[in-house]
Amino acid sequence: MVRAPDCLPFEIIQQMVLSRQAWIVRKQNQARDTKQRIPKREYTDGEYLYYLGVPYRLTFVEGQGTPIIFDGKEFLFDVAYANSAKEKFVSWYRDAARLEIEFRAEKYSGLSGLKYHQLQITNAQKRWGSCGANGTLNFSWHLIMAPSEVIDYVVVHEIVHLEIKNHSKRFWKKVISLYPQYYECRRWLRQNEIQLMSF
Repeated sequence: MVRAPDCLPFEIIQQMVLSRQAWIVRKQNQARDTKQRIPKREYTDGEYLYYLGVPYRLTFVEGQGTPIIFDGKEFLFDVAYANSAKEKFVSWYRDAARLEIEFRAEKYSGLSGLKYHQLQITNAQKRWGSCGANGTLNFSWHLIMAPSEVIDYVVVHEIVHLEIKNHSKRFWKKVISLYPQYYECRRWLRQNEIQLMSF
């Protein structure tokens, strides 16, 4: 599928696609390879799940009365909920992401003087965050598996978009002024995205 302005003649569109054919095929292959490398979660006793950049052991227990308890050392999971383990963990991660990200959004909104309209936690798997035209900040719950400093970077990135909608030099200068270590965090995300998207 190709998106193009309605007024653009078909011949021009076709010519543009053909001129970028090698690049398109390379990107399609990269996307296919990435999908194949994503490790599948089994939610079994002894498996490790990430939270704030650290892998924690998943330990099955009986009779704890709530699906998931995180005690700072491991995830304790009640086997009574084994048939809905993925759903329970997604719900837990979404709640944890909201707390962590809202805290950071308030912090960097205050530091920058840029106010957002509302904050939403999404299921996005291709974007860590986005900034809507109406000032709504959107963040993928998958971010909660990344280290705290990486979450900070993504939050700063989207808050700066409240003022500057593109990725110009002015945009990156503003990001650096709020979060100087942004480059290392951006690189970490690129290197570890497969691990974080494995849900």
